[in-house]
Amino acid sequence: MSVTDERPARRRPTLTLFCGLPGAGKSTLARRLEAHGHGVRLCTDDWQAALGVSHADTDFHERLQPQLYRHGLTLLRAGVDVILEDGLWRRSERTEKFADARACGARLHLHVFDVAYEVLRSRLRGRGSAGDPSAYPMTEQELRRAWDLFEPPSADELATVDDYTVHGGGLTPSEGSALVVRPAAAEDVASMARVNVQCWQETYRGLMSDSVLDDPGLLTAREAFWTDMVTDGRYHENRVAVAERDGDLIGIAMSGPPLEAAAWTRQLYVLYVCAADHGTGAGPALLEAVVDPAESTLLWVADPNPRAQAFYRRHGFVTDGAVQVLDGMRLIRMVTAGEPTAESR
Repeated sequence: MSVTDERPARRRPTLTLFCGLPGAGKSTLARRLEAHGHGVRLCTDDWQAALGVSHADTDFHERLQPQLYRHGLTLLRAGVDVILEDGLWRRSERTEKFADARACGARLHLHVFDVAYEVLRSRLRGRGSAGDPSAYPMTEQELRRAWDLFEPPSADELATVDDYTVHGGGLTPSEGSALVVRPAAAEDVASMARVNVQCWQETYRGLMSDSVLDDPGLLTAREAFWTDMVTDGRYHENRVAVAERDGDLIGIAMSGPPLEAAAWTRQLYVLYVCAADHGTGAGPALLEAVVDPAESTLLWVADPNPRAQAFYRRHGFVTDGAVQVLDGMRLIRMVTAGEPTAESR
């Protein structure tokens, strides 16, 4: 009688990565994730402090960091989830980590911290006064250099990972994420429909017929629309993102291949943020999640809608003179500076 060694299929491990500058909240989040069983946390600063080596010894730091990273890859190959607490300021660093994770058969979850310079500076001053021995005492000169070196992830880069979360405002040890922007999932469609209808009613009252805005079937129709956009393979080239605050959906965005032949590389179809959250950073974060600034992009915006038009102008869009009327509402076209193809001329 022979015995067959039937081992169960191994679950794919997850490599959790962070993209953010010092003071953004990487350590706070990494510790929370580890405490909730999301992986083994590897932090060079913590290890250096635990070994009794001063943070001033940068040569030791540079030798220790790759050793810990290689250990992390060994853990991934063994099926263990890993939380790598490096800042990954440059795209080249992230590209390397993405490729290594794929080679280990791991999933990728990237946390992006979008935090203003003044906030970082204030937090680093507070961290220094708190006397945390594991925290690198960064000077303002070093922070400025890091700020100049930092390369935020593009929408195309975010599309290459399995999951990503954008933390607008970052994290401090005493607070949760003020704003989270992430890819939409099937379980979001009911909330997306609610936000869609609410934003239409807040934005288009007086521009769109009340019979449309107050139609009892509008919510159901929007839920069916978003179900298709999020789950139907025909729309796999679309980028669909949602913004959350304290667990509640407050914004939605979607871009995709343009309807107007090949004139532009991208079209922004949807970007809505509930009125109560205007000016909180949700709009820019959603735009960044679905549109790469390097792409030539078009959109149609209601006219008049001065707030939305001003928002798009601040983000590089200009009107090109094109006008259309849809369901009785006047729309103007806005485009980015990227050159359209000859077909649009």
